[in-house]
Amino acid sequence: MTDNQWPPIVHNFGARERSMADAITAYWANMALAQNPNGDGASASGAFPVPLRWPAFDSTQQYIVLDLPFSVERNLKQTVCDWCGSAVRC
Repeated sequence: MTDNQWPPIVHNFGARERSMADAITAYWANMALAQNPNGDGASASGAFPVPLRWPAFDSTQQYIVLDLPFSVERNLKQTVCDWCGSAVRC
């Protein structure tokens, strides 16, 4: 997916960068194709393979870390949110 040579790329991608670019491209392509970054709902031949299922945002507050290796974590910036909640009283 990243073999396009226009515009010319000044920096050659290594294996790590190419893997990252391919994964993020697959998430975006699946989102455009099936309204889901995992490709759920696309025809069997239509979804692009992804390295890790992107979790749906719900009360568990899971999110995907876009770094190699991809991982799923919880409560992004929780300490900042806790501070804001205690500093601002309505």
